[in-house]
Amino acid sequence: MTTKFPPLANPESFAKALPERITYHKGLPRNYRFNAKSGTLNYEDQEAITKDGGTFSLIPLAFRIFKAALFGTEIRDWFECFFLNQSGHLCVLSFHSSSVDRLKKAMMRDLIYEGLSLWDCVLTVRPLPRSHPKHGPYYVADFLFDLLPEGAREKSEEIRAVLPAIYREDTITHPDTISLMAGYGYPALFDHAPQVETSEAA
Repeated sequence: MTTKFPPLANPESFAKALPERITYHKGLPRNYRFNAKSGTLNYEDQEAITKDGGTFSLIPLAFRIFKAALFGTEIRDWFECFFLNQSGHLCVLSFHSSSVDRLKKAMMRDLIYEGLSLWDCVLTVRPLPRSHPKHGPYYVADFLFDLLPEGAREKSEEIRAVLPAIYREDTITHPDTISLMAGYGYPALFDHAPQVETSEAA
């Protein structure tokens, strides 16, 4: 297999990406995982991309923050981020719970009040060690932002303009569950959602 799994995080290389050569099957991005037990970035359960507790970076093309009961869990806060790997494949990475709390605080502090979005930045994820009295050691994600150069931001806009709607098919939720998003595209079932009309009895 010749896939280069690490995220494409270098702004100069990103600015040279050819949108027509990006691989993305609508609704089926390549699925990456943040393993909170080891603090690693993984491709599925097959490929460890970073070492335990290793920092990594990516350039968000689309994202959303939402509440949902995914994968058999209770309702949680989720952060879903779409990005390119070094082979030009569209990928997705999700975080939940306390990592999302840290992201929202960081965005409020460093981005939102400055009129910036996640897709204006290189997003760096720094795993921080923690310990749970019952489950033992684990990692929570911390988030840092570096502003993208103008050429990379223009390339990001160009890529979004030519790709099909960006979403992950098995995590679709109703629009009302989403608190913040940019670049995320709903599948067709939400494009023409039925309108419920009510009237008072005479």
